[in-house]
Formats: sequence, structure tokens, C-alpha cells
Amino acid sequence: MKLTDLETKMILNIALNNFQDDPNYANPVWADCLVFEGPFNEIKDNQIGGIVSSLTKKGLARAEGENRDAITSLTEAGQAQAKILVPEFRASLAV
Repeated sequence: MKLTDLETKMILNIALNNFQDDPNYANPVWADCLVFEGPFNEIKDNQIGGIVSSLTKKGLARAEGENRDAITSLTEAGQAQAKILVPEFRASLAV
């Protein structure tokens, strides 16, 4: 599946979020924490909804709730994608 740069970064932000403690990346993350608690904090607040919506349409994420009560999580397909992306990201840091 083709992912944009921002979609890839958002999957990594969900998977590597400070509040994500599931080794399969299955736990939901508060929408407020999608950026500042992940490795890619250059994503702007006004981009979050569009990126999450795009990931949802691709079947990689789900979003529930509204505003400050909103949570985002990875679907099984999104978790599988994260299991590919996270090692690649970590390897890029070791260079």
C-alpha cells in the first residue's frame, strides 16, 4: 500500500508514542498526544485530522470521539504496517 510521508510519520507517531505501551501497537492514543508525544513533532495541529482520516479510509487507523476526548488507534492492518515501519525508522537513527 502506498503511504504518503505524513501518513508514514503518523503511523510512527502512534506506534512510538510515549503512551503506547503495547508491543503490537494496539493501544489507542489521545488525539492531543499524536504529535508532541511522538517522534515527528513537525506535523501541524491542523494536519492531524486529515492524516488520520486518510489512514482511516485506507483501513490503517480508527478514530473515536471528538475534540479533546478523541482517540486514535491502529487497526490490525495498521499494526502490521507499523511492525514494518518501526524497525526501518529505528535503523535509520542508528546511521
